[in-house]
Amino acid sequence: MPPITKPKRQVNFVRIMLAGFIAGVSSAAICMFYKLVYTHYTTFELEQYVNVYTVTLACMAGAMLAAMGYYALSRLMEKPQTLYVFVVFLLLCGSLLAPLSPTLPDETTAPEDFSLLTVPMHVLTGLVITYLIPAIAGPPKLIYKR
Repeated sequence: MPPITKPKRQVNFVRIMLAGFIAGVSSAAICMFYKLVYTHYTTFELEQYVNVYTVTLACMAGAMLAAMGYYALSRLMEKPQTLYVFVVFLLLCGSLLAPLSPTLPDETTAPEDFSLLTVPMHVLTGLVITYLIPAIAGPPKLIYKR
């Protein structure tokens, strides 16, 4: 019987991108629900910056970039989940700089409620992306050949 060679790592690109898509859609839905509840109770709206299109685009872009990062880590490592979670957490912390800044994207002074509206959206999106992509995509499979 010939010896078993070193296992080859097989990474499913389509499954990882599907996980990113599901994470993006899920986080966009959760963020829009939060925005509806927040605006209902506080009557604070900033539609030119926080609307359905910008929230969905930001959530989908972040999730797809995170999925590509997970794919790259899966190609390099047998168990990429730990490093992936750490990197996403660091990026989440970095993304909080924008809503916590004292100015809006057009350089005007940010209202006090702006950070209360946007910081939870960043955190919710980060948590959804952190959990769903590795959970749906899973670790790379090891293929043993003789």
